[in-house]
Amino acid sequence: MTDEVHDDQALESIATLAATTKAGEALAEHAAGDLGAADGYGRANRERKERRSYLRDGL
Repeated sequence: MTDEVHDDQALESIATLAATTKAGEALAEHAAGDLGAADGYGRANRERKERRSYLRDGL
């Protein structure tokens, strides 16, 4: 194989790694956003339950 062929293969591998890294970062950011939303939803539910209990038990 010539240097040009090796260079082409190396560039292809680098491009694939870069695309995989970018996709992985996007998935990680998406997962973090989902977890943040789930935490907020859970917190809101707990606060509503606490408020109902507080009101039901007579302030």
